[in-house]
Amino acid sequence: MAILISSLDASNPLHLHANDSNRTPLISVKLIGVENYRVWASAMKLSIQTKNKIGFIIGSCVKSDYAASNLLSNQWDRCNVVVLSWILGSLSQVVYLGHVFSDNARAKLIDHSKLMKLMQILMGLDDIYQPIRSSLLTREILPQVKDTFVIVVREESYKGIPPTSAKSDKP
Repeated sequence: MAILISSLDASNPLHLHANDSNRTPLISVKLIGVENYRVWASAMKLSIQTKNKIGFIIGSCVKSDYAASNLLSNQWDRCNVVVLSWILGSLSQVVYLGHVFSDNARAKLIDHSKLMKLMQILMGLDDIYQPIRSSLLTREILPQVKDTFVIVVREESYKGIPPTSAKSDKP
C-alpha cells in the first residue's frame, strides 16, 4: 500500500507544512562566528525541533529508513534540502563563504604539505647531490616525493655513488 505524502501528519518528520520552504528564514539570528555561536545554535535547534525536523540534524531520521518507498525516499531528500537551506540561510556571508571555500583551502594545504616534504628531502641530501637538487628545483613542475626518490636512486646507480651518501634520519 502506497503512502501519500499529503497523508503524512505533522508528527511525521517527512511532513512539510506549506510554510516550510527553503526560501523562508527559520531564525532571524545570523551566525557570524564563535562570538554568537551559542545563541545561534540554541535558536536553530529550537526552531528545527518546532518543525519536527531535529532527526535530520541528530541522525535519527535517516534516508535508509525510507528506502523501501521511492516516494518517501524522495520526500526525505526534499525535507533534507529544506533543513540544509534553513541552516545555510542563517549563516553570515563570511561564515558561508568560509564553508564554501574550505575544500579549496584544504587542497592548497595538502599541496603545501607535499612541497614541504619534497624540500625536506632535497635539502637533506649531501652536497654531492647538488646538481640533481638544482635540476629538480628548476623544473616548471616539481616532481612528487616518490619520483624524487626514483631520480636520486637512478642517479646513484648511474654515477656509482654508494647509497650511504644520502643523509638519513635513522641513527
